[in-house]
Amino acid sequence: MADNTGLFGDGMMGGYGNNITAANIIRARARQPVYQAAMENAEPNSSIRNVPDNPFQAWLKESGQRIMNPTDTIAQGVQNFTQQDPVDMGMSLLNGGMGGALGATVWHGSPYKFAKFDPSKMGTGEGAQAYGHGHYLAEHPDVAKYYSPRDYKFEDQISKLSELAQNRNNYPAAEIYDRYLTHDMPHQVQDYIKQVSLEGTGAKELAQMQQAHNLASNAYSRQKGSSIYKVDIPDEQIAKMLDYDKAIQEQPEILKYARSTLPEDVLQHFDNNVKSGISGANVYKNWVWGAGKSDIDTSEALRQAGIPGIRYLDNGSRGGIAGTSNYVVFPGNEDMLTILERNNQPLVNALRSK
Repeated sequence: MADNTGLFGDGMMGGYGNNITAANIIRARARQPVYQAAMENAEPNSSIRNVPDNPFQAWLKESGQRIMNPTDTIAQGVQNFTQQDPVDMGMSLLNGGMGGALGATVWHGSPYKFAKFDPSKMGTGEGAQAYGHGHYLAEHPDVAKYYSPRDYKFEDQISKLSELAQNRNNYPAAEIYDRYLTHDMPHQVQDYIKQVSLEGTGAKELAQMQQAHNLASNAYSRQKGSSIYKVDIPDEQIAKMLDYDKAIQEQPEILKYARSTLPEDVLQHFDNNVKSGISGANVYKNWVWGAGKSDIDTSEALRQAGIPGIRYLDNGSRGGIAGTSNYVVFPGNEDMLTILERNNQPLVNALRSK
């Protein structure tokens, strides 16, 4: 076989090894002039630096540099797309941001101080277990604070500010305060302000809203009477959870389990419902057969089947803005929860029990 390395020129074989295919040859030929331009541009005394570039030459040099520095190129592309400062983006990724997609760091609000989750304490905090029986955790810390015991002193303070704003005909500020009183959280209120700014709300009204939000969110962050826990859930456990909002067709393991519990005379009816696009919520409420009528029974039946909990969109995400989820971890799965911090302080004994 003839030596085809000359097709690539010096240095062009590195990325392909001995895998000489037609596709690789074509790809390399296309890249060679760009690569050469980049090499010449890298030489301090290169004549290419002293010749004015036409638009094609300028593009050629830039493309060559990007090929030589793929990591920087990708990073710049992401920054251009998201319009986010690279430092902010890095912190967001480290903290499990981007909607939680890159991590399993979640938050839990409780009136108690503890080093490990205790199933006997469930329901003694905020108390509402509308999405199943278990330990509730949130991707957004504001949500965790919302589910901790309510601070009536804070609500009274915000109520008075709302009344004062209305007396002064400052209705944009009053609207913001009212959102806090109806249990919107700081990040939801800020998202709302961003939304109305895009809809053309005047600068004066936006300034009034922002000022009210800044004051209310500062008071919100100082609420007393509860502890906020930063917690880790293993990614592999999240992948096994029943997703309340996704179609059950997209959750094959849970669909398989649900079908296995059903008697023959209802299977066809169930399959028809699945084809119509029913969600995980529908299956949890109506199709966990033989689990009894209580959430306690249903949660335990799912846990025994290897389904550790439930994932569902928080209220802000249901409005299409925040993009974060909450989680319900069923009793009996406490060992999968690692407490990292309490009230921003590392927990000395926060070790995963195995």
